[in-house]
Amino acid sequence: MSNFNFLTDISPELAQFGKSAELYCHDDKQVALVKLRCFTEVVVGEIYSRLSLTPPVRDDLYNRLRSYEFKDVVSDKGIWAKLDVLTCSPLISTPRC
Repeated sequence: MSNFNFLTDISPELAQFGKSAELYCHDDKQVALVKLRCFTEVVVGEIYSRLSLTPPVRDDLYNRLRSYEFKDVVSDKGIWAKLDVLTCSPLISTPRC
């Protein structure tokens, strides 16, 4: 049983990234962080796409999270901080998923 099963019908890609992160969270934390980073990339990309937000000039996760337009949409600072932590982890150095 996974915390991400509910996403399977909505977005199989998100469900798979989430399930993979759970699978590796105890045995290989770095892989789990990479899977969560990929999950975050997809979620943020979906927000930009569905709400027709304008991507920043330098279009990467770091800058997408910091755009004023995105911060207006995700006004809950707690949610934003949780998304942002995955861009700052020294354990993760990965290209966009």
